[in-house]
Amino acid sequence: MVLAGGGGVLAVLDGSTARCGAPNAKIAVQSVLLTVESWGTTGLGFDWRVVPPRIATIAPKSAADDAGLALGDVVTAVDDKPVGTLDGAGVNYLIMNHPIGAKVPLSIARGTQKVRIVVEMRTGT
Repeated sequence: MVLAGGGGVLAVLDGSTARCGAPNAKIAVQSVLLTVESWGTTGLGFDWRVVPPRIATIAPKSAADDAGLALGDVVTAVDDKPVGTLDGAGVNYLIMNHPIGAKVPLSIARGTQKVRIVVEMRTGT
């Protein structure tokens, strides 16, 4: 593989070695093994018209149901990170981006209350 920049060839990667064409340049090579994991579900459905999204459906006996989430709850943070202006698809992505068995903390606005609920990702609903 050849890494090139505006000034020409920066490095030539050959197997596990790197040769650099610039005298004082430093090269860092990092490899990452990507694997397929089993992603879980919570049983939540959002009202996509509200930002941040409001919980519109909860599957019976789902992780969301067991955790105590309620219809009308508004998700304001996932993993303690504010969702800002994300819509339902964005918030759903943040939640669903956890493997089965992961515990996902959600900050919820419930009327005038603010609550923190942890949902464990599961198979199925």
